[in-house]
Amino acid sequence: MNNFEILSNGKVIVPLMIESDTYKEEKKQLVEQDFSSLGEQIKALDANDAIKKYRENKQDFEDNMKFMSTVAVISAIFS
Repeated sequence: MNNFEILSNGKVIVPLMIESDTYKEEKKQLVEQDFSSLGEQIKALDANDAIKKYRENKQDFEDNMKFMSTVAVISAIFS
């Protein structure tokens, strides 16, 4: 299992794997783009599993959020 921190800009959520070598730089770039930590650290197999677990834990909050594929979000931000 990996540890993920969940960040959001109010429209999109992004799970960042804390053990990743690029975690600090990715988080810095997201914060610069008005993302903030939701205070969630989730143990999950991968990013998609982290999103699934977050949604299960925060159903009311998620109903008001627009979610995108993790791969699409990361690709758009870091391309």
